[in-house]
Amino acid sequence: MEKEKKKKATYTLPDFITQDNFSNYILPYLTVGSRGPKPYMESHTIVNAIFKVLSSGGSWKILDGFELDGVKLKSSTIYYHYVQWVNDGCFQTMFEETLKVFLCNNMRDTLIIDSTYIRGFKNQELVDYSGYKKMNCTKFHSLTTEDNIIAKPFCFEMGNNSDYENIHLYQETLTSMRDGFGEEAYLLADAGYDSKEMKDACYAAGFTPVININNRNSKIKRQLEEPEATIYKKRRRIESTFSWMKKYKGIRMRIDRKLTHWMSKVYFAAFLVNMRLLFV
Repeated sequence: MEKEKKKKATYTLPDFITQDNFSNYILPYLTVGSRGPKPYMESHTIVNAIFKVLSSGGSWKILDGFELDGVKLKSSTIYYHYVQWVNDGCFQTMFEETLKVFLCNNMRDTLIIDSTYIRGFKNQELVDYSGYKKMNCTKFHSLTTEDNIIAKPFCFEMGNNSDYENIHLYQETLTSMRDGFGEEAYLLADAGYDSKEMKDACYAAGFTPVININNRNSKIKRQLEEPEATIYKKRRRIESTFSWMKKYKGIRMRIDRKLTHWMSKVYFAAFLVNMRLLFV
């Protein structure tokens, strides 16, 4: 008899934030006024309106006249609350605090780093022309675990910067996350990170670097040898997390002029990708 193949667990990204999920995982990290009359629009409705903008990738004006939870939305009201939560750091706190649920044990041994480019416009903060991508863009780096948990989006920078220009930020971030991994931990990265400074930063943070060899300007083409070659195969998993994040069109193309406003959308999208495991 043929052995039955085990089906892999599949998870779908949420397309709506239910009241239970909102109360359990989002509301504790939002700043909500405790004085004055009861607002005509609940925080749950406001968050779902923000989620609609994140999913559609449009401007806040698309909310005008849209009805949600029996309430007609006003883009100015939703934007006001969004800016208030951005200034209070609510979305970043929401992401970082819920991440502790997934990194509460040190059973993992692999962390993956990569960067992605986001199309932008010239009048936006931290946007410049990238000769590599042939477009105006910004970029950010992200750390992902071997089981597709986004550990940290960080190092937001102009699109024409190389992957290893901000080594000090990598080392600080890796050092802060070292306690969530086992005794022998690896950091996987593609050839864009292949530099002595990057490897030194990994060792200083307590990670063993497994970085693909950059054969540029080299006559001898080299490849990773075992066991690094087998370990490096896990690097493709970070591409899945980037793909999931970019299913939200507000991440795929940046329309926010201020960097902090767009960064909060990135944290919110990363939060939603991780919470696919817990949302009911």
